[in-house]
Amino acid sequence: MAVRCNVHCQSNGTFRIIGQMLSTIITQGGQSPAIFTKSCVEYIIYGDIDKIKPDIDDIPDAEVRRTLKKVRDSQTQTALNAALAECDWRFEIDGLPRNVNIQDVQTFTNECALYFTVLKPQGMLDQLIAGLKYYGVLELIREHPAMKVLLEANSEEMTADQVTRILKPMYSAAGSNRRKQEELVIVKFQDFLNCIQGKCTNARESPEM
Repeated sequence: MAVRCNVHCQSNGTFRIIGQMLSTIITQGGQSPAIFTKSCVEYIIYGDIDKIKPDIDDIPDAEVRRTLKKVRDSQTQTALNAALAECDWRFEIDGLPRNVNIQDVQTFTNECALYFTVLKPQGMLDQLIAGLKYYGVLELIREHPAMKVLLEANSEEMTADQVTRILKPMYSAAGSNRRKQEELVIVKFQDFLNCIQGKCTNARESPEM
């Protein structure tokens, strides 16, 4: 899902509330809110426009997507000029060249995609990010970018090894009875994750806590 501009929702702080709701869902172990486009999630994780790789498919407006793809796929200057003639929306973006040469198509399409996916709804995304600070969720996701699977639609599933690397236990003092119990819990937890992923061994096929 791309974030669409909505002045009324922005002025009411609705996007901040949504971010807080998503933080609550994540921390309470609810259904993962993996609903956002890759471009949105990259902005949430990095907070830096220069680190975003915009994708035309993430643009919320179907007509802009269709016409921009025609520009991207143009093989000749004649085809490019014809495709650009359908892009009346480009005149709302300050700084874009009125004439585009075939060798500049990649730069042009990237700039347009960045505008529609992040720059135009940036105020709303910033509110969403502020809401995700609730319960420290934003900090956790930024420290562990692999956790983008919690937010990004159609992301690859997180593996057991990735979860283990992210969740670093804080043990009690070495040699204590509590430490031995904690280490046993971690072993069982790793077995549990492996079973979910279908990697159970015959020796520990059904770990019990």
